[in-house]
Amino acid sequence: MGGANGGHDAHESVEPGGLAGIALADLFERFDGGDNHWHASIQSLLDGLTAEQALWRPAPERHCIWQIVRHMSFWRRYVIAHLEQAPLPDPQTGDWSDPPDLDEDSWKKEREEYNRTQARLLEVVRPLIGSQLTGVVGEEGETRLYHWVAGLLAHDSYHAGQIAYLRAMQGIPVA
Repeated sequence: MGGANGGHDAHESVEPGGLAGIALADLFERFDGGDNHWHASIQSLLDGLTAEQALWRPAPERHCIWQIVRHMSFWRRYVIAHLEQAPLPDPQTGDWSDPPDLDEDSWKKEREEYNRTQARLLEVVRPLIGSQLTGVVGEEGETRLYHWVAGLLAHDSYHAGQIAYLRAMQGIPVA
């Protein structure tokens, strides 16, 4: 281990998957909790927020941070289901939902659920090889698996910006 190319020697055997899955998992790890060179990590954006701050909205029709976190967890579960060829969760019943309880303990549990979906996503993505990622998924046969995985990175980056802006609007700096 430990070369200039992201920590892996080009001649090193990477098991059980390939460099594609490892590289994607590394990006998810960096966007979530590490140094990603583009924006504050998701974890740093969520750290220190109270339930009240996570529920704050700039206008009644706008989403709050808590809803965004629920939305991000939902789409992680959706992509995981794609990767595992499992039944897909229904966006009509699970996406953009309000939290059932609005207290500090529920906010903590919401963050824990997000962290569980992040950990599971890494477990599922890391062993992927290139031929799996280029495989077609869905009934229309026009979407490749990597569209879902790479799309989730773009999705998360977009929502990280929203969370950062909602923090800034409340005067809450990112540590």
